[in-house]
Amino acid sequence: ECKNNKSLLSIILRLLKEFKRQRAQLILVIGMGFIVNILAAAFPWAGKYMIDNILPQKSLMLLAVGCVILMLVGIIDVCLNYFRNYKTKTISGNFSVSIKNRMMQHLQRLPLVRIQELKVGGIISRLQQDTEAMSGLLFEAIVSPFNAIVMLIIALSSLFLINWKVSFLCIIFSFCIGSIAYFIFNLMLPFQKKLREDNSTITTHLTEAFNGATVVRSFCKENTIKREYGFSIGLLWRKTLYGNIISISVDRSLWFIYYFMQSSIWLLGGYSVIRGNMTIGDIVVFISFIPFIFNPIFNIMALFSQLQQSLACAERTFELLDEEPYVTCSKNDTVLNKIE
Repeated sequence: ECKNNKSLLSIILRLLKEFKRQRAQLILVIGMGFIVNILAAAFPWAGKYMIDNILPQKSLMLLAVGCVILMLVGIIDVCLNYFRNYKTKTISGNFSVSIKNRMMQHLQRLPLVRIQELKVGGIISRLQQDTEAMSGLLFEAIVSPFNAIVMLIIALSSLFLINWKVSFLCIIFSFCIGSIAYFIFNLMLPFQKKLREDNSTITTHLTEAFNGATVVRSFCKENTIKREYGFSIGLLWRKTLYGNIISISVDRSLWFIYYFMQSSIWLLGGYSVIRGNMTIGDIVVFISFIPFIFNPIFNIMALFSQLQQSLACAERTFELLDEEPYVTCSKNDTVLNKIE
């Protein structure tokens, strides 16, 4: 089983390969995300310019012009985000339909022995639940991490232009948070895959029990089925609770690091302002860019369990698609339309 547990990177690379037919649209979505992040970075710098230059001049005209420009930037940002979200949903939906059709075609060509091993409930679980969970991976595993990297680069580059010492402090904290999140994520991925398999097993047993309801009642096995089902869902719940406890613990630990970093930035930044090495506008830029560094990480952590489950479903789906089919078709096959 350890041999079949793939790394996070290998699953994402395989996912990108699966999106090759929609590569142009995927690049468009990523490109729009890059532009949106650039536009969002304009607001902190605009705030610095207003505080350090426009407000000291006490010019209402310059202030009004600056606010109008920011409003236009905001409108463009809203429009781009709307179109980007629409395209993301479209690509995800098309991918889900495509992977379902491929799974159906592949399952019909698998050996009968393998079909019996999977059972009806397991096949339904893989064909419906796993493929549905995979549809969100476009945002969770591709678009969101790319936006996080872009935001991090923009934020650190902007902060380096103001004060490299405070920027270096941000890099250290960012590295600590990213390393912890990545380590825990890879550690929990096989666990989430096992949860999906346990859930699939429960579905399989339920399908068999109700398909053979007549036999079950004939042999008075209702209590046995009920007892086994209660034990299975109780065990699954305890495993799920364990995973949730790990996720909550990691999330709270990262928030503690975040608050500690904010206090450190205020201490170092305030000291630099008192010494005359930074302006009030510089402090505003620093505080404004902190969400650029940490919000993407926290957003990913909020989807921690969901992303792990989606990747576990993707791994299960790809493993099944990679199995050699028993029935193969070629262009030279003869189709028998009528047999007498």
